[in-house]
Order: sequence, then structure tokens, then C-alpha cells
Amino acid sequence: MNMTLDNYNSTEFIQSSSIIKQLNTHPIDTNNIDNVFNITSCIIITFMFSLIVIFSIFGNILVMWIILNNRRMRTITNCFLFNLSAADLLTIFQIIPNVYYVLQNDWIFGIAYCKFSQFFTSFNIAISVFTFIAISSDR
Repeated sequence: MNMTLDNYNSTEFIQSSSIIKQLNTHPIDTNNIDNVFNITSCIIITFMFSLIVIFSIFGNILVMWIILNNRRMRTITNCFLFNLSAADLLTIFQIIPNVYYVLQNDWIFGIAYCKFSQFFTSFNIAISVFTFIAISSDR
């Protein structure tokens, strides 16, 4: 597959990643890309991302709860970690529609949420990067 960045869409990018490429048992047919993954691959991918979502929600809420409920945990660094946990928690909610899109190759959430999702993903990455910069400069 010899492609330039101009015609390299997100579906082809995701399908070319190593784990997805191993799970993908069907060759990519650009005329009919409806059923890219077989049912076993869909179940494995859904299960793995479900575990990521569950553990991420639990872990980030736990970090936020500990920082809020313990007075001695309210330091500047921990405030930054709280901010990072909140940003990660918001990022987790972007996983569900994106995994559905990758598996079904169908965006059912509308054009407005599509644009919001793209912005929100970039915004959350920026929040995380700037939080790490703030933690580093505080040190």
C-alpha cells in the first residue's frame, strides 16, 4: 500500500497499526469496506477497549476523590494531577464512539458530534501536554 498523506484517511491509518493489522483477517477492499473485521476481532477489540475504559474511569475517579477528600493531598503538584485525571476522564469518553466507528466503519453520531469529537480529542491532548509542562515548571 503506497500512499501519501494526502489520501491517507483515518480508517486506513488505524487499519495499518500493528495490533489492528494482526486482528484484521480480511483484505482491505476500497469498494466495500463495510465488514473490515470478523466477529472474533470485533469481540476482542471491544473487550480490550472496555477494560481500558473501566479501569481508566475507576483509576481517574479514585485519584480525583483522594485529592479532594484529603486536605494534606491538596498540593500544587496534586492539583495538576487532578487536572490531568479530569482531562483523561474526558478523553475516555471519546473512546467509545471512535471504537464503534473503527469496527463498523459507520459514524452514527452525526456531523456535529464528529466535528466536536475531533476538536475535543485535540483539546484533551493539549490539556495533558500543558499540564505536564506546568508540573515540570513547578518542579
